Amino acid sequence: MVEANAEGRVGPALPRLGRDVLSQPAEAPDWVAAVVGFFAAAQPTTGSALGRVGATSDVALGDLRQGLEAIGLEVEAGRRKESPSGEPSGILTHGSGPQSALASFRLLAVPLTSYRLRALSVLFTRRVPGGLKGRAEMVYWTRKAVQQGALAHTHYRTFFTEAFGIEESFYDGKRLLDVGCGPRGSLEWADSASERVGLDPLADLYLKLGAEAHRMRYVAAPAEAMPFADGSFDVVSSFNSLDHVDDLDRTVAEIVRVLAPGGVFLLLTDVGHKPTIAEPRAFGWEVVKLFQPALRVDMEQHLEKADSHAVYRSAREGVPYDHSDPKVRYGLLVARLVKDPIDPAS
Repeated sequence: MVEANAEGRVGPALPRLGRDVLSQPAEAPDWVAAVVGFFAAAQPTTGSALGRVGATSDVALGDLRQGLEAIGLEVEAGRRKESPSGEPSGILTHGSGPQSALASFRLLAVPLTSYRLRALSVLFTRRVPGGLKGRAEMVYWTRKAVQQGALAHTHYRTFFTEAFGIEESFYDGKRLLDVGCGPRGSLEWADSASERVGLDPLADLYLKLGAEAHRMRYVAAPAEAMPFADGSFDVVSSFNSLDHVDDLDRTVAEIVRVLAPGGVFLLLTDVGHKPTIAEPRAFGWEVVKLFQPALRVDMEQHLEKADSHAVYRSAREGVPYDHSDPKVRYGLLVARLVKDPIDPAS
């Protein structure tokens, strides 16, 4: 059951979206129906608080907040309020019984643009690999595509070369794999490589965001189960993707497996952040130890993070991380690891 208690005029697209969500099985938690039911009942207008969304547990509330923030909606924590009759007041509830609406978030109104309508549709109605995490990723990239028109990829050349102290000619004739590649075309610059493959669970959906025009090959598969033979690649990279995986140990094992003896693994990742829907793995500088002794650390840099989203800008600025500063904050790890050749005498 979905109850809406909000003011505002009804937009024609929203009831359709609400019906779509409520009429089909959802991969997302059950609060999704309540959220979309809320939007179906009332269209936000700038400057007014519209109501509350209830959830039945702290875990559901955490998912709810992150899901809403992923599509650019502001939320703030709220307390349960009851009407004189004992029923929740000003709260949008789902389900029934005494466990409904134990806590809530207040939705702060924002203009409901066509982008947000599409984002709601992606997040709540489409079947996307990876469930809610996959939907949050697609919402992010949909927003980027809308904002930028075309997803640029020219910056990757610099990060595959200068950031790791590697000459571009190093990649001549090499077989390249980018794990968690995203839709930008991270290997488009590497014309001299013999093979360039982008691996991502959402690769098939990325084709609709412009990736179908790229010359690199996209493979839709998780990092935990790569559909490649042992030693298939001379260079494996993970740029801002290692914290996105579901199983870190299995991902590390797969990276080591598909990297050829003598090959190089390039790692660029956030450290020290709190888990989110899209980035559920949290780890520190010691993450490189997971690759040892199978891989040898050949270069390692600890950098300050310019802000929570500026991975590539932080790598470009290259400000050394001050480990003497006790302030809790994000950092950026840049590491080059090598899989030593097999010794024929051993």
